[in-house]
Amino acid sequence: MAYRIPPNYPEDKREQLVATLDKGQELYKINCSECHGIFTQAKDHVPDFTITQIDNYNLMFMRRDPRNHAVSKKMSPDQMNAVVTFLKYKKTDTTGSKKKKA
Repeated sequence: MAYRIPPNYPEDKREQLVATLDKGQELYKINCSECHGIFTQAKDHVPDFTITQIDNYNLMFMRRDPRNHAVSKKMSPDQMNAVVTFLKYKKTDTTGSKKKKA
């Protein structure tokens, strides 16, 4: 998966960010893909969530809202942060196809 890391992102922190992004992608695959697609149900990509959707979901997580799947799967705050970071930095679908609903 490709990431959108800003060109001015500090070089000395880039390796750490990529490690977080890779961890977030793996955690997404394990904890989120059942409902949100990727590697399941014949879906081969992560939906392009908006920043608002990501922030709202993260807020539900922080409030420990039981409707939030990350809460029900017992993800830690560090794990959720990695997933949120991954979703914010992953490259979006630029093929012009419709965005899939999350």
